[in-house]
Amino acid sequence: WIDFNAGVVADGEKTLDETADDLFRLVLETANGRKTRSEEQGYREISIFKDGVTL
Repeated sequence: WIDFNAGVVADGEKTLDETADDLFRLVLETANGRKTRSEEQGYREISIFKDGVTL
C-alpha cells in the first residue's frame, strides 16, 4: 500500500534528483485524479497515529 518508494536512492538505483522528479510527477498525477494505492484497494479514509510527544 505504498505509493512512492524513496528507498531507490539509498539502494543506489536512482539519484536524489531523479527520485525528486519522480515524486513531483506522482504528486501532479494524484492531484489530477490518479488513485492512490489505498483508493485502488477500496479505502476512502486515513487515520495517522503517533505515539509520544508532538511539538
